Amino acid sequence: MELCRQVIQAHRKSVVKIDVSQQDQQRVNSGHGTGFIVHMDPKFCLVMTCGHVLRDHIPGSISVSFGSISIKASVVLCDEDREVGLVRVDASSDPQRFGSIVNYPRVDWSNVEAGPKHLIAILARTADAEGYVCNSPSVFHGYT
Repeated sequence: MELCRQVIQAHRKSVVKIDVSQQDQQRVNSGHGTGFIVHMDPKFCLVMTCGHVLRDHIPGSISVSFGSISIKASVVLCDEDREVGLVRVDASSDPQRFGSIVNYPRVDWSNVEAGPKHLIAILARTADAEGYVCNSPSVFHGYT
């Protein structure tokens, strides 16, 4: 459990909320989803999310919330077949706000196959009022 808490604490700022307006044939809907930072540098940030979060999005309606800091973003990729989306946050869209999040950590990837004793963490944002990623980490031992 302690290792799980350490992983969550280390990546707390890597998990963000994505707000989006979506247009279907009859109306405009507001939606949101979770994403995580996969690239961060002084010029831009990339956030990966699920494809359905960006489905039918209205261009210009995307914003990413880094805790209490919300910044406009644009869709780079929305692949619903593979259920993956990528959103870009440019520093030029709001230099002052971007400057306050530029040191947020990205999620690092590994190409090492997970074995029976490896920890695999799933990062998601809950509806917790304080913005916590997870109030009580738990362990899933998988299927056999």
